[in-house]
Amino acid sequence: MKWFQQAQVWEIGPFQLENIVVNRGGYLLFDLSKTNSSNEAAEVAELLADRIAVNLADLESAVAGKVTDSGHPMILICDQGKESTRAARRLMALNYTNVYVVTGGLEAVRAYFAESNDR
Repeated sequence: MKWFQQAQVWEIGPFQLENIVVNRGGYLLFDLSKTNSSNEAAEVAELLADRIAVNLADLESAVAGKVTDSGHPMILICDQGKESTRAARRLMALNYTNVYVVTGGLEAVRAYFAESNDR
């Protein structure tokens, strides 16, 4: 009998997202949100500046068009974190191995920066 380990969806929070964007390159940020990100606060807009906006139905073709190595780091973000988690599982089923989702999605990112600005 063979045991197969189910691929794990890696979750990161807004703080980790900020650190990755500010301190590290080489990733692709796919934005699955349905909100208009042109109305975002400056910090959130700056964080999402290099995002690739794509709807869920087109994600797999968008990834295939941008990613040549299945281990290339990808971050998925949506409005609340649920769609990006489902999308990450789909990508992992296609053998992409370095897929991260932002826990809580854009709502969590907005709350993180609102809280930071209140200090």
